[in-house]
Formats: sequence, structure tokens, C-alpha cells
Amino acid sequence: MRVKNIQVGYTVPKNISQKILLETLRFYASIDNALTFTKYPGLDPEITGTSYPTFRMTTFGVNLTF
Repeated sequence: MRVKNIQVGYTVPKNISQKILLETLRFYASIDNALTFTKYPGLDPEITGTSYPTFRMTTFGVNLTF
């Protein structure tokens, strides 16, 4: 079993974002290749013939709309 992507975000309410001259303000975080649960002895049960592991990538961001 694998959890490929987890994403959480928060959009600031308009009454607060408009005070700092923004129409929309959103913060988010995302994790790709978050978790793998397996008894497979290799690095990645989905990919064969390679010796490279699947990397976990974490992303943080801000979306602004003026």
C-alpha cells in the first residue's frame, strides 16, 4: 500500500486578506511519495530494474491574488 500525495492548505478569510491589499491569500504544503507499506525487499515495488529509491519531496507555497 502506498500514500502517493498528501496536500493541506489554508485560505485566509477575505476580510483579513483585503486588509493587506490582497484578494486571496493561501498557504499550502504538499508531500509526494509520502509513505510505502510493503514487505518487498527492494527499494520500490512499482519500479523494477533500477537501483535508485523513490524520493520523498516536500513543497511549501503561498498563492497570492492581487
